[in-house]
Amino acid sequence: MAGRGKTGAAQEKAPLLEGVKQGKVAAFCRRHKFIVIPAAIMICLLPLLGLLALKHRHAHAMNWTSPIVYPSPQGYGIGNWTDAYRKAHVMVANMSLEEMNNITVGIVDGSTGCVGVSGSAPSVGFPGLCLHDAGNGVRNTDGVSGFSSGLHVGASWNASLAFERAQYMGAEFKRKGVNVALGPVVGPIGRLATNGRNWEGFGE
Repeated sequence: MAGRGKTGAAQEKAPLLEGVKQGKVAAFCRRHKFIVIPAAIMICLLPLLGLLALKHRHAHAMNWTSPIVYPSPQGYGIGNWTDAYRKAHVMVANMSLEEMNNITVGIVDGSTGCVGVSGSAPSVGFPGLCLHDAGNGVRNTDGVSGFSSGLHVGASWNASLAFERAQYMGAEFKRKGVNVALGPVVGPIGRLATNGRNWEGFGE
């Protein structure tokens, strides 16, 4: 009985993986565990640090962006906008809720020649809006002009030239069926010198 007890105790103390040949990687990790364990922890934490960096990546943008206002301010249509506001009120009053929602959605449709179009409201004859680039003329089409960039016009200090440029550019957008010209920007050179689109503005 005593012999059996000693044999059983010896078997209980034997490791589970006794007799199994350890791999070279496992053996290396065992020998250098004080280096391997911290390294493994750091590798696991790197993705978390990356996410934290992305979270605050654009936090500094609050220094030059306008605050968000909800709900949007109410427009009253005074001055030259009075007639346009009156027509808009009449049109919206005859639209369904689905159409009201639909015109706030923008989609990309390559067959229209526009870089983006809004939804339509067929019951009131509203086909939607065509939005198209760019800040120095109608893009990706023929029979249009390539105007000087806004930065060059601003550097001329010639208000009459800037006005004529805007008139002719707007006329070309209109003739091509564009409702909204996506550009130019106004400013913002000086507020963010590294902005890659400063050349589209007038350098205020």
